[in-house]
Amino acid sequence: MSRAAEEDVRHAVACAKAERRKAENAAALESSNSYVEAHDAPLARFRPF
Repeated sequence: MSRAAEEDVRHAVACAKAERRKAENAAALESSNSYVEAHDAPLARFRPF
């Protein structure tokens, strides 16, 4: 296989893996975001900004 084709395959696989991870972690991310929206970030009081 040519180098360009190999790079395209690698890129396609990486994109597919990233999408799969996003789908698998969607519920956990939504839960974390909901918590932060309701209670602010856990260490927010230590942020200087």
